[in-house]
This record gives sequence, C-alpha cells and structure tokens, in this order.
Amino acid sequence: MLHGFPWTVPDSTANRHVLAAIKKQAFKSFRVALRQLNLYYDGRQHDNSCRKLQCCQGHKETLEHIMWDCPCAQASWQKLISHWTGEQWSLQTTERFQEACASRKAPALSRFIKAQLGRDHPDEETQYVKEWKRMWRIMCSICMTSLWIQRNRVVFQQEEITVDRSVLEFWTRSQQQLRAIAKQERRTPETIEIGTRLLLCQRQLEKIPTEKSPKETSPVQPPDQTLEPALLTRLRIKQTSSRR
Repeated sequence: MLHGFPWTVPDSTANRHVLAAIKKQAFKSFRVALRQLNLYYDGRQHDNSCRKLQCCQGHKETLEHIMWDCPCAQASWQKLISHWTGEQWSLQTTERFQEACASRKAPALSRFIKAQLGRDHPDEETQYVKEWKRMWRIMCSICMTSLWIQRNRVVFQQEEITVDRSVLEFWTRSQQQLRAIAKQERRTPETIEIGTRLLLCQRQLEKIPTEKSPKETSPVQPPDQTLEPALLTRLRIKQTSSRR
C-alpha cells in the first residue's frame, strides 16, 4: 500500500498510467533520501554546474541543489507549501518546511486550514485532517520526481526549461494524480468515503492562497527554537565544504 492506495494497478483501471506512476514517485523519493540517484552524464567531469537555468551556472549540481536550492525547486516547494497551508509564503520563509518536505511527513495544519476543515466538516474533522496530510505526502513525492525528471530532460535531451514551466509541470501532475486516486477510491464501496474526502480536499487545495503567512513562528517546530531546521543547516555546511 502507498498513501492508502494499492501499488499494483489492474489493466482495466481508468487513468492507469497516472495511478501506476505513484509507485515510481515513491521509489524516486526513497532514492533521494538515500542519495542513490546517479548524477553522472558525459561531460560532467569538465563542468558539473547545474544546467537547468542560466543563473545556476557555477553552482555545483548536487542532489541538494536539484531538490532544494535551484530556483525551479524553490518555486515548486513554495507552490506546494502555500496551497497546502492556505497561506502566502515567500521563498525566504519556506525554508523552515524543508525537513517536512524531505521526509514527506506532514507538518501541523495551519490555523486557517484547520479552522476551515472544522467549519466545513464539523462531524468528520479528524478524517478530513487525515486526508489533508495524505495530500502532503503524495505531493512531496511528486515534486521530487518532477524535479528529477526535468533535470534529466535538460541534461540528456538539451531541453530548455523556465521556473514557471517547472512549477506548472509539477502542479499539474500533482493535481491530476490526486484526482485520479480519489476517483478510483470512489469506485469501491469500502473506500468511497475516503475518496470523496480526498476529492473535496483536492478541490480546496487548488484555490489560490489568500491568507498571509505567520511571521514569527514556525508550524513545524516550537516557536522558541531557530526557524532554520537542523537538516537545512547540515546541507548548507556540506554544500560549502564541497565547493572548496
């Protein structure tokens, strides 16, 4: 089971190509966590800069750069975080979510989303919170996979990409798959309620965030601690060392 959905997808299943891709995304996220993705390509020994964007020239291509520091990655995570929290987060403030993104472990819901779910579904708030957190896990997997696929197209097919196109590709794919999962679950009596909740959550997720993000406290750690997660600190130190 993955995100509450079976790994195998029958040939007769509608949107089979979309649902089957979830397995690949989970495996890709697992390999990112274990640092098992192969960065090699012919010519890398002469220039190991990130090739996605012109502004990345001179920045060593590492998994940390591809998944976190490249402007394409930063904008994609910003999109995910802003819609999931219902709040407008800037690139400078989304860094505090990095550990939650890397682990795919959903942080605490924002006050805005929690209040909205409680207001819209007072008798099933707990169940809707569960689905909202499931969307975080699914979208984090899709975001990592999308960033890696884009990188490979640029490196091996000389494709040109922009930040806006990168974000659009990730967001479109993530929403398609959330809808496909919900649609499939709604076809089975045992999971019809779960699928319906997921679909309603997905529709809410698509709305443009309108709330301002909190300025002082982080939703993923106590307010009396530094806003920068330990994981980010370690990555920064490692990147600095690798450039020397």
